[in-house]
Amino acid sequence: MNSIDAILKYIHGSDDFVVTSHVNPDGDNIGSTLSIYYFLKQINKNVYYVMNDEMPLNMQFLIENINII
Repeated sequence: MNSIDAILKYIHGSDDFVVTSHVNPDGDNIGSTLSIYYFLKQINKNVYYVMNDEMPLNMQFLIENINII
């Protein structure tokens, strides 16, 4: 089994996920974490977005419907 297949098996075999970012998130970090967040939501997974920093003002429109923990 290659690594992509292993990742997909894990995703399909689990229901709950936590998506988080590093300290002082930048645009690349926010874009990648939100993309996996929305992907998991689209396939009906329970997803929790955890961030200990404030979302930069110029990116807050991206999280309008997300409950950040």
